[in-house]
Amino acid sequence: MDENTKVYINGIFIKAHTFANGGQVLNVGIKTDEFCEELQKHKSESGYTNLKIGERREPSETGITHHCSLDTFEPSKNKEKKAPAKSEDDDLPF
Repeated sequence: MDENTKVYINGIFIKAHTFANGGQVLNVGIKTDEFCEELQKHKSESGYTNLKIGERREPSETGITHHCSLDTFEPSKNKEKKAPAKSEDDDLPF
């Protein structure tokens, strides 16, 4: 899957509500069957589905303020870890 392709997850609806004191809460509605089907469709070999919640540029007509998309990040397969570079400051007594 292309890293730049955003896959939106269906079945979840997120609306932000801001209180008079500046506090905020996200109200989440989930269509259980549809959302679970989406999770099953995108789960990894280890059984996980990683998601990202992002704020929409503008709320929808129905007040939806956030979207849910699939997190497609995969760490590199290179198992070698680079040793931290030793700097000259490592010999300081403090």
